[in-house]
Amino acid sequence: MAGIPSQRHRSVVRGSLDQSLRRDRSAEGAILVLANATERREKDERLWLLAHCDALTGLPNRALYWDRLEQELLRAKRTARSVAVLWVDLDGFKAVNDRLGHAAGDALLRAVARRLCHRMRDSDTVARVGGDEFALILPDVTDSEAVVGVATELVASLSEPFDLPQGPARISASIGMAWYPQHAVEAETLVQYADIAMYAAKRAGRNRVCVWPVETMPGSEIVAVDRTEAPYSPPAVVWRKQIAGEKMLFEQPLEDALQDDG
Repeated sequence: MAGIPSQRHRSVVRGSLDQSLRRDRSAEGAILVLANATERREKDERLWLLAHCDALTGLPNRALYWDRLEQELLRAKRTARSVAVLWVDLDGFKAVNDRLGHAAGDALLRAVARRLCHRMRDSDTVARVGGDEFALILPDVTDSEAVVGVATELVASLSEPFDLPQGPARISASIGMAWYPQHAVEAETLVQYADIAMYAAKRAGRNRVCVWPVETMPGSEIVAVDRTEAPYSPPAVVWRKQIAGEKMLFEQPLEDALQDDG
């Protein structure tokens, strides 16, 4: 389920027989009307794919991602299992897009999707949720450090050169992670934490994995727990927050937003 599994198309034939003929045993014959429903079924499948899949990469889109995440959290609650959410943002994608053109950017996104899916299990979900953002769902997590290892492997894989038809390209990836139920039990909160951790990875230098929680320090500063560095190294301040009731508001300086190329 890392992407959208391919389906074999089979002819679907529907038949109907008048019920009065079924009861009339004296009837010497009957006419069976058959209708080939294959075309209608294929049309329904195309409409479903358009509504739930990213047209460029073939991966689940944002809508299908949220649906799968909700379903995985319900299943995890029943089975007392953990679920990991990874939020992936490409570093340097805009530069490749500007240098080699939009066709190269599209080819790069398709190549990134293939590399992500190659490392995932069939039970995992890899979705494209934005321009150069991907989101992953890893159900049935039993070893959090193993999942961090997988995320680190993804970072290493995406930092390898891409041989595109338009020319060679190099990018990196920043990945944020959060777990159900250790960090949150609601899908929206879980994704928010993974997203914040991803921005923490960017502010800490990019090309790395950061895991929620980001810790609140004096002065309402947020620090990233960077699992790709030495475990006891002091984390760097990467974000600021204000508390308004239970809602967290995150502030980003305008110059940082303008310099962030995604």
